[in-house]
Amino acid sequence: MGRVSAEKRRAAVERLSRLREDEALTAAHVRTVAGGLGVSERTVWRWLAPQKPSARAARPRYELSETDRDALAFYRGNVAAVVRARRAVTDGDGTTAGAPVPDFLAEGWASAKPVPERTLYRAFTIDLTPAERAAWKSGEAGRRAGSVYLRRSDALRGRCWEMDHKQLPILVLPPKGKALAPWLTTVVDDGTRALLGWAIAVTPTSGTVLTAMRMALTHEPDISPFGAVPELVRIDRGLEFAASAVKEVLGGLAVVMHRLPAFTPHRKGKVERLNLTIEQMLISQLPGFTGGPRDAGGRLYGPIKDSAAAQCAAETAADGTGPLRLERFVKRFADWVRWYNIEHRHRMLAGRTRSRHGKKTRHRCGASPPTSCATSCSLAPSGSCRRTASTSTACPTSPPSCTDAAGNGSRSATCRTTTAPLRSTTAGRTCAPPTRPVSSPRCRPRRSAHTPAPRPTDSAGNGAVPPGRPAAPSPP
Repeated sequence: MGRVSAEKRRAAVERLSRLREDEALTAAHVRTVAGGLGVSERTVWRWLAPQKPSARAARPRYELSETDRDALAFYRGNVAAVVRARRAVTDGDGTTAGAPVPDFLAEGWASAKPVPERTLYRAFTIDLTPAERAAWKSGEAGRRAGSVYLRRSDALRGRCWEMDHKQLPILVLPPKGKALAPWLTTVVDDGTRALLGWAIAVTPTSGTVLTAMRMALTHEPDISPFGAVPELVRIDRGLEFAASAVKEVLGGLAVVMHRLPAFTPHRKGKVERLNLTIEQMLISQLPGFTGGPRDAGGRLYGPIKDSAAAQCAAETAADGTGPLRLERFVKRFADWVRWYNIEHRHRMLAGRTRSRHGKKTRHRCGASPPTSCATSCSLAPSGSCRRTASTSTACPTSPPSCTDAAGNGSRSATCRTTTAPLRSTTAGRTCAPPTRPVSSPRCRPRRSAHTPAPRPTDSAGNGAVPPGRPAAPSPP
């Protein structure tokens, strides 16, 4: 059936309408017109149908006033309370739920007209976003949960890093002291979501940040096969990332530091998601996990309870039931990182592993960095030598733990004026990153204020006599 021209349709409609006015219209007339024009009878009857009246103009929608918005804030996001208070003012009562309506609301609604309840509910739904409504109910947390976040496009491999600290929800036994929850410093690649560098310590310091950065810069197939110098680093407001030592290293490599505003973890979502993945995949399966389900009284289910007595008993329990030693936990974490970077397939990477996705997205600076880049993280850009940690820190290019069997802590010497590498020394064991030998003298650790000064000696090796005191006779 072809399309009927407007002139033929108008002529047919006029003829059939005249027959209807004379009360002579039959179905045979409609059938004849449909066959002649090549359309269906239903189409012809639709042409003859009376025109529908035009729709009425929509009534103007009620829009919220400033008083309505102030009332929503006063009643903590309770729209029903706002409706009751508004009705009480417009009806002349002035009290709602047994309490008087505040004066500033009564003055704002003094000349307002009554509005149906459904209309007021609809106005709050249309004029306010879900984030605004949730903000008045539960504060900033509700606003963030109801906000809409745009997804940032993935950068190429090695161009952008995201760094973060997180206290892991697991109890481990340090070389000295009671069981505690260690801190993890991570460096994540924005393009491949690979865990480039990491460091585990009792407390986060600028030394742990430099350790993780050196691991990310160094290209080592077994530990970190993604070594490259980035263009941008996203960090939060942590003071460890804002240390002068970290700024000097990144500035010397021409890396831009983007320090994000406070309380905006979604601005570095990849490293935040990796922290959750570590908790779900690895830590939740280890003894000492403190983030598991709890009973009605808030007590933790699992082999290790939250009570002090249970933790003390777990410290002396046999292996497998108590907390892991810090060095064993670091080894387990290193094995998991190797599996995560090389074998684990990611859904957001089209089912590819991170190492394979890195080969698909080559970066112009993605080659292994020069030795000076990795060495710059091993240098000590601080004003004087100082003690940087009281317990061991995982070294990327060394065994997982730098402590001896006696549990002695590590001491790191740092200095600005020399090029001495960062070195962790313990009793009978030294852990140092592989750097070139230098000719400048090493820095000596600062002497504590409680350490007595060495006594001066004479040429014979005997203690020197202070001036004004007679010398003791030498023994025969």
